Amino acid sequence: MALGRSAKKRVRQTERHTLRNKVRKEKLKKIVRKFADTVKGGDLNAAATELVQDQKATAKAGSKGWLHKRAVARRKSRLAKTLNRARAAAKTA
Repeated sequence: MALGRSAKKRVRQTERHTLRNKVRKEKLKKIVRKFADTVKGGDLNAAATELVQDQKATAKAGSKGWLHKRAVARRKSRLAKTLNRARAAAKTA
């Protein structure tokens, strides 16, 4: 248990920051999940729209410092790769 005033304050701040970060993380995960579900559903036009929204949200997270810039690039690349693979599979099928 924190004893000093500043230690108690840090505990309060950490709780607030943790909660805020959880909300941000869940929001981002929800957007990614929605994109993945759209791709699985086979609606590639809707998936392309979702991809734009997803990349925008990911870029925002990177610009705000919630994600590292390389993590942002990696995530955006993987999402685009997913859509491109789905399009290629749809062409061959």
